[in-house]
Amino acid sequence: MGSIIYWGLLRFTVVLIGLWLARGFVENYGDWWTFFFFCIMGFVLYPAQLAYRKHVSRVRRIEKNVMCSSCKHYAADEALCTALDEAVTTLHIPCEGMMWEAK
Repeated sequence: MGSIIYWGLLRFTVVLIGLWLARGFVENYGDWWTFFFFCIMGFVLYPAQLAYRKHVSRVRRIEKNVMCSSCKHYAADEALCTALDEAVTTLHIPCEGMMWEAK
């Protein structure tokens, strides 16, 4: 989830710098602001929204297919084993079932 925020900030910085350098070519300052907001929506917010949807679908898939989802150490929003502080995937169970405890 932190990668979504990281890439969003990086994209925002690139858009801001690029449009700041291009502001001299725009005659009307109001048009620059309009273009700025459309660029933010298209290059920052929309990819972040797609990445978040992908993250949510991955977490749902993990909850259905992995035994960790019924353990008390499982953090559902992050797909994380809180006992070992490791990410849970469909191919990797952090404790290999040895620390599993019912919720």
